[in-house]
Amino acid sequence: MIDVLKKRYTIINYDGRSNYHTHTFYCDGKNSPEEMVTSAIAIGFRGLGFSGHQFSEQDASYAMSAEDEKKYCEDILLLKKKYADKMHIYLGLERDFCSEETSGYDYIIGSTHHVKVNDVWTNVDESPQVMNKEVEELFSGDYMAYADAYYKQEGDVLLKTKGQIVGHFDLITVFNENNEGGYVYLDESDPAYKKLAISSVDRIVESYLASGMSRSLPSKFPEELGEIIDKTGMPIFEINTGAMAKGRKKKPYPAPFIIEHLADMGVPMVLNSDCHDCNYLDFGFNEVINEYSK
Repeated sequence: MIDVLKKRYTIINYDGRSNYHTHTFYCDGKNSPEEMVTSAIAIGFRGLGFSGHQFSEQDASYAMSAEDEKKYCEDILLLKKKYADKMHIYLGLERDFCSEETSGYDYIIGSTHHVKVNDVWTNVDESPQVMNKEVEELFSGDYMAYADAYYKQEGDVLLKTKGQIVGHFDLITVFNENNEGGYVYLDESDPAYKKLAISSVDRIVESYLASGMSRSLPSKFPEELGEIIDKTGMPIFEINTGAMAKGRKKKPYPAPFIIEHLADMGVPMVLNSDCHDCNYLDFGFNEVINEYSK
């Protein structure tokens, strides 16, 4: 379902009855795919897209192994048939910038969990301690230099992953709030920081338009997502509530100033929960819907 809220925001899933960013026990999620499906049906979802983490050497601790990825695909395809009369189920994949391209999925979420610096892959969201150590060693403690490297790489995330959806665009801010809600590492109100993020958004959109990828969507691409890509030719950015569910952030990704820029450009957005626990499939959805439908 698509609506234009406040006459500016093109929001897919504006009623919160779908989710396309879902993880299971095949990667770092808590539940089986079927537990996710039955929970989604119980709360009135009309669609559920699975997006297991694709394997890469950098993601080995939480991504699917080759064997698990095969089982994951088989499981989702069986569930598609079993629950076809109750909801739409999609076989998706979350592909990291450092993963290799594969085929056979209904859609791809392109994400950046690692930044390559001098042939070293840093880990963006493992822990504050890991991030601090890497920024000290590779950027001499300069978090703006770190942000610069992140957003320059993020600008090519869809070209590299061949994705249609941009996952948690500003993941670099995952540890940016302390217990009082203040900023610890990056001042997101700093014009220099905002410029880095906005330039990255522009690069993603411009490169996607230039690539013509909108004309080669997977054959089983979710209808409500495909409809808006066909109409605009643009990629989709997600409004991701995952860090809210984990207590790391009080607002979703991306930051409000980025959402405003996306709206100004006419870029469509989809409300996703980045769900790792069946009890949080629609976590934060009402808050986001209320914010952007006033």
